[in-house]
Amino acid sequence: MRYLFSILIVLIPACRLSLACGPYDRSYTPDEYHTFRICGENMSGDNIKGWRYSWRENPQMDNCRSWAKITSTDIPLKDIQEVVYHWGYDRLEKLHADAVAGKKKNDNAFANWLIREKDTEITSFLLLAKKCEQTREKQCSQWYYPAWGDEENTLLMEIVEKAKEYKGERLFDRYTLQMMRALFSLRQYNECLSIWLSRKNSFHRDVIEEMAKNYAAGACYHIGEIAKAKKMFIETGDIISYVFCINKEGKTYDSYDMLPIIYQRDTNDKRLFQQMQNIIHYDIEWGRPNLEKNLKTLYDFTLNVLDEGKAKNLAGWYYTASYLSDKLCDTVQALEYIRQARELPAGQDLKDAIRVFDIYLKAKSATKYDTDFENYLYDELSWLDQKIVMNLDSVTKKRIIRYGITYRNFGHSLYYWDDMMRKILLSQVVPKCIASGYQVRALQLLNMADNRLLNLVGKVYDYSTDSIMEWGNFQRICCSYRSRWRLDYLPYNDYDYGNDFFINLDSLGVQHIERLVVRMQKPLCDFDRFLTERSYVNMEYFYEIIGTQLLAAMRYEEAIHYLNQVSNEFMHTTNVSLYYKTKPKYYYTTEPKGYKLNFAKKMYALEENIRRLRNPDDRAECMLAYAKELQNSIGPHWYLTRYYSGHWYDYPFYSQYQTDLYDNVVKEFEYIKWKAFKTFTDAERAAKACYDWSLYKTAVTKYPQTKTAEYIRGHCDVLADYKDAPDKELYKYFKQR
Repeated sequence: MRYLFSILIVLIPACRLSLACGPYDRSYTPDEYHTFRICGENMSGDNIKGWRYSWRENPQMDNCRSWAKITSTDIPLKDIQEVVYHWGYDRLEKLHADAVAGKKKNDNAFANWLIREKDTEITSFLLLAKKCEQTREKQCSQWYYPAWGDEENTLLMEIVEKAKEYKGERLFDRYTLQMMRALFSLRQYNECLSIWLSRKNSFHRDVIEEMAKNYAAGACYHIGEIAKAKKMFIETGDIISYVFCINKEGKTYDSYDMLPIIYQRDTNDKRLFQQMQNIIHYDIEWGRPNLEKNLKTLYDFTLNVLDEGKAKNLAGWYYTASYLSDKLCDTVQALEYIRQARELPAGQDLKDAIRVFDIYLKAKSATKYDTDFENYLYDELSWLDQKIVMNLDSVTKKRIIRYGITYRNFGHSLYYWDDMMRKILLSQVVPKCIASGYQVRALQLLNMADNRLLNLVGKVYDYSTDSIMEWGNFQRICCSYRSRWRLDYLPYNDYDYGNDFFINLDSLGVQHIERLVVRMQKPLCDFDRFLTERSYVNMEYFYEIIGTQLLAAMRYEEAIHYLNQVSNEFMHTTNVSLYYKTKPKYYYTTEPKGYKLNFAKKMYALEENIRRLRNPDDRAECMLAYAKELQNSIGPHWYLTRYYSGHWYDYPFYSQYQTDLYDNVVKEFEYIKWKAFKTFTDAERAAKACYDWSLYKTAVTKYPQTKTAEYIRGHCDVLADYKDAPDKELYKYFKQR
């Protein structure tokens, strides 16, 4: 029943192999998203059904239209498609029984028509075609080993005989096709060709004839009539099989060589763009070998088409030329070609693709981010956002719900319209924003880029319970999977703490996050409101990040202000919540909120004590306690001041801002520690402090008359012979993580 567009698959003799595809694709960045879109269903996906083998845009639906002609044109094509292509043998058997009885209404309009009309002629054929399909699929299994007289061969012979028995006219061509399919699978190529020659005039010159003719062409190939096979493949538009034949003759044709072949056959063949898109997606955009040569080949072919002026869809060819010019690093020429493309008539999908690429090129060619560019961007981003919403069909939603977070987290393309918004913003606009001093605007754009689609869909799939959960709901559900980051109490929230938005939040400086929060709460303009409405707006997320960075900056009083506004529930959703269970003795609490908050309060209290205490020895001991906490905050208790060590995969950046924060803590620690030991006036208390800090040699040499020194000398074998511990060990926590 399935439309076998190319005979390539069935050209493989004897045991046919089933090739498995790996489950993983390489990760890539938004800059590498598939940009070229000139065909495909609703411009929303990469798959182009049937593009390789048939000149028809949608042969499956053409077959459904053929069914409608011999039944009723009032029947929705999707209902015909459902029965013909998706119903199994058992279901078709029941349909046949219902048609025999002429009763029992069916929800499917096509099935219901067959039952009402008692059209057992069609239901009988559908059963035979499905049996043929199933049998041939078994032969395609890697576990199938052909043997004459086996069950599969026997069934195929029975199908041939039953097809021969049909004497009617309405389904004569369809029974002929099934007979040819069965004979081809039986490798009875002469018989298959004979059936075609004797019956070819009985076809109605539609999609059924094309399918049958392709099997006849394949039969010609197998009996050695290569020239005849090539001619028939060209006539049916099966370019793949045509090239296969050429290669078998000793020539080396590839996907690039197909373009002039298709063009010479028909300058307006839709497969020209389909083939071009396929090559660009999987060779050019993925940087396969001979990239420069292949780019030039495509570019020269495209310019030749434009120069000849025979093609009708000139907008598509100028769009193609623009894309290839940009890939060849000629943005100026790319802009000129896209301008020409926008001025020519085109279908709506192509117009939209042209506009998307025009936005990308103008963003790429902009020298800086300023008011004029922002006004332009606002208009175009509003339009692009409408496309994201309008084209978000149920199929796309299901894919995003099931795979969205995982795909996004690892950089995979997800949905064309959102992909293009992310590509434009992340690869072109945001870097110019930051370079031009618009850090807050950059963060707003990043927030929309990373969160708009998931917020719009509003759900994610929970693999642990096989159910769909609300995106952004902070309920506690125990789960060992890392696929619902924002939903549960897991340590690995690698979405909110590993996407492009967060990377910039964590690297641009805390002052910009504070300004961002103000702009989100009190927008200064319509663009502010537009971006905020399409972003992640949970203030606890921002307050916690600000508080953490203020801890890293040793600004503890300010940190208290922000961390006080973060709930225990939210603290469980950070990517470092697991590490709270290590229970640091100085600030441990059973409530997660208390870890960072209590640390901030403790450090602020120590600062106040250092300023307040008049007794130098008391002040010195307080300073050492402060220094110890500084050491802990970047050492064993690093999760108080940073996130980048709390990831189960390699963190995607190493920022100078975070490095400076760390280095400043180290410098402050060393200074406070040095100053504390200089502050002591009581030898015994000073020696005790040296002992606590493993400075045994210092205690013995500088304070020899103290009880502490005496104790150390009596335990020299235990206390490493008075060897002082190197402070350089402090750096290992940062460098190793």
